[in-house]
Amino acid sequence: MNSPFHLTVVIYPSTAIAPRRMSKKEFAKRLGVSERTLRNYLNNLYYPQLEKMGYSKNQRMLSASLVASLDKFLGTIPGAE
Repeated sequence: MNSPFHLTVVIYPSTAIAPRRMSKKEFAKRLGVSERTLRNYLNNLYYPQLEKMGYSKNQRMLSASLVASLDKFLGTIPGAE
């Protein structure tokens, strides 16, 4: 009997990293860019959008929710691996 319902199972690799609080230095390293490049993106290029998400230019640590948003938002930085 053919069922109209299909079940899709997604298995994430064990190396998947759940978003966590991290410093800008750690985040830049994870993206494969310099801290200066990351600061330029965060504090200049994308600041108006990030400010709405709770980002402040002075903060050293990025909250877990901001890291998750930035992963989606900045995952395509030119030069990032």
